[in-house]
Amino acid sequence: FYYAHNSYGVFDILFSMGVGQTFTIVENGVAHTYVISEKQIQNLADLNANASLRDRMFRANYAHSISMQTCVGDGSTQRLYVFADEI
Repeated sequence: FYYAHNSYGVFDILFSMGVGQTFTIVENGVAHTYVISEKQIQNLADLNANASLRDRMFRANYAHSISMQTCVGDGSTQRLYVFADEI
């Protein structure tokens, strides 16, 4: 699970990437390539109320996938969630 505040543009690129696009993360010198499988914008309160979304965000039962979260606008109550599967 990766997250960053969008107020400094750290995750700006997530807004322009679409389902089916790939990206690579290098962790401990090992490259892992992922394909975006889903994007959604939800109210922050939905994460607390929706166990399925919360479990997916924190990768329960998703060993070869990652999830990312960022704010939609400064001080927003909405979040962009991006799910990707390792290929």
